[in-house]
Amino acid sequence: MIAAPLVLAAVLTMLAFLAAGSTETTEAETMEVTKDAAMWFFGGLPAFTLTFGLAGVAVLCALGQCEGWAWFLTGAVTGALAAAGLGLLTNRGIVPTHVLAVAVLGLILFALIRWIAGVRRY
Repeated sequence: MIAAPLVLAAVLTMLAFLAAGSTETTEAETMEVTKDAAMWFFGGLPAFTLTFGLAGVAVLCALGQCEGWAWFLTGAVTGALAAAGLGLLTNRGIVPTHVLAVAVLGLILFALIRWIAGVRRY
């Protein structure tokens, strides 16, 4: 539950650095974009995992679900719910691209959690 968001945040920060390095004109601009991305990734992903992620894993464990599809679906649904809820709380409304992006991130996080924890179907 702790390692998965940190691994994903590191990978996404690296991708942000590569994207910024190829689009920004100066080194300072590249580092600023990378720093901003890292702050969001290293803050938001663990926060998501320790709230919605923990709830989703608890439901999966209570139901005895070990199959990959259940974990992936739970990650996508919790991600979509988190994005929709945040949009409503911030008065931005539900933005479909944000919901889709966070649903994909949730799916990836739950896949990483399942893989790191060694959850297998017996």
